[in-house]
Amino acid sequence: PEVIVQFKWMTYGSKHVYTSLRAYLWLVVAFSTFAVRIVRTGPFGEVGTTALDHCIVAVALCLTMWFVQGEVWSLAAQGWAQYLRDGWNWVDWACYTLVIYCLLAGYTFSLSTGLTSPGAPALALVELMLWGKVLYFLRAFEATGVYILTMVHIIRDIREFILIIALFILGFGFAFFVLFNESDAFNGEDVKYAYQSLSYALLSTFNMGVMGDFSMDMFHDQEHEGLLLGLFVTSVSTITVIMLNMLIALMSSTYERATEHSAAASKYQRAEILLDIEAT
Repeated sequence: PEVIVQFKWMTYGSKHVYTSLRAYLWLVVAFSTFAVRIVRTGPFGEVGTTALDHCIVAVALCLTMWFVQGEVWSLAAQGWAQYLRDGWNWVDWACYTLVIYCLLAGYTFSLSTGLTSPGAPALALVELMLWGKVLYFLRAFEATGVYILTMVHIIRDIREFILIIALFILGFGFAFFVLFNESDAFNGEDVKYAYQSLSYALLSTFNMGVMGDFSMDMFHDQEHEGLLLGLFVTSVSTITVIMLNMLIALMSSTYERATEHSAAASKYQRAEILLDIEAT
């Protein structure tokens, strides 16, 4: 199998990947330039008045349709059942659909509210998805493929761990929210901002436990100062000291396992890409 993978990679696989990567990077650059021009000019409707705007939109649309054509060929080759089982195909279709929407909305319509319009979240989401998919192409290279596979393994290994740490954050977040909001008036502007709502309380607990971002001043002169300080010490000890050190140990173990088989992992990544190529 290794010889077959190597032969296919040298025969047509590497050429296809390099061609697709170059085209995809042109798409990312064109759409990112389009997004930057929207930010610089304000409303969507102000884009599209120059020859540069016409060129950017045309390049982005043509490249997007080229990749959409590849997805259609893959769908025809694999069939609906097999094609839809792959979650990445759903992500690709969502990404390309949003790209087309943003390009047409920004180029055709005048949205007076600018980036506060419904097009702004779509624009931001597309940027994240486009740049993220560059990782798909980097899997094919020995220097980067092992790290991407390691990231995938780490995400799989820490799923249960994330659930446990989320329960701690929820528990302490609700507790802080109830104690800080027990009285009608907060003592301190920091507390008013950090715990004014349940969502802010959970976010503040995450910042305090995971990011280590907190201020001791917010716990002073509160109605339940002693209990709040006790919860603070317990939450930091549990989340920051114990849980995060467990996370580091878990990630180190996964990284060691992945790097031990880096050569095999590289061939595995190339084999998956070759299957995708042959499906189209």
